[in-house]
Amino acid sequence: MELDPKRTAIISLDVQNDLVNNTKGVLDSGMLDRMAAILDAGRNAGSEIIHITASVRQDFKDIPKDSPLWIMVRSQKSMVIGTEGAQLHHSVAALPGELVLNKTCVDPFLTTNLGQALNNADVNTLIIFGLWTNYVVEATARHATDIGYRVFVVSDCCAGNDEENHKWAMEKMLPTLCYVTTTDDVVAALGARPDACPRFETYRSAQATSASDGNRSGAGSSGRSSAPSTQNGVRIARSEPSLGCSMS
Repeated sequence: MELDPKRTAIISLDVQNDLVNNTKGVLDSGMLDRMAAILDAGRNAGSEIIHITASVRQDFKDIPKDSPLWIMVRSQKSMVIGTEGAQLHHSVAALPGELVLNKTCVDPFLTTNLGQALNNADVNTLIIFGLWTNYVVEATARHATDIGYRVFVVSDCCAGNDEENHKWAMEKMLPTLCYVTTTDDVVAALGARPDACPRFETYRSAQATSASDGNRSGAGSSGRSSAPSTQNGVRIARSEPSLGCSMS
């Protein structure tokens, strides 16, 4: 995986408290540490950092009226502007000067100035992750690739509204649109220094502890491989990615 960090934007998608707290496999999988590690690595490398949110008015007049997804949002009274649930999770909070763009639909290129922001940043590569895989992540990948961006989706920093939908998008759909990669590969490609990315070291320490525990219990012989693979002509060395909702 090769990229120019200065011409790369890292886009965090809808990592808000309501979704974090209600999506299986986020809080208990180390996913938030991985997300934070990527953001820190990007900041250190000089990449553009953009945060996307999906927050709505209290009267819901700004979202699609006759759509099952948004009917669910209305019925649950979730993602309402000004509430704790609509805030970015503290693990991925924006730093001063970073763009936070709010959308009122699934695709972040619609109802926001994301396209203008990417033009202003003069980027040609997007690294994306967030919630949910089969909604905003896939929509962003589709739109971005259609208008000419090279897109990397970080598989171990995504989760779907259920495991089956996540797995289908990550294994069947996204690899036909963009490059599916992992936190380790992204951080390495960004050239992150450990001393500049303490949250990456936190993630790696937790990963090492988990691997050690797995080896002691005999789980280390699961057959996962770290051999390089080739996807759509791009050679990517990575371990077999975990699938968001089922991560441990």
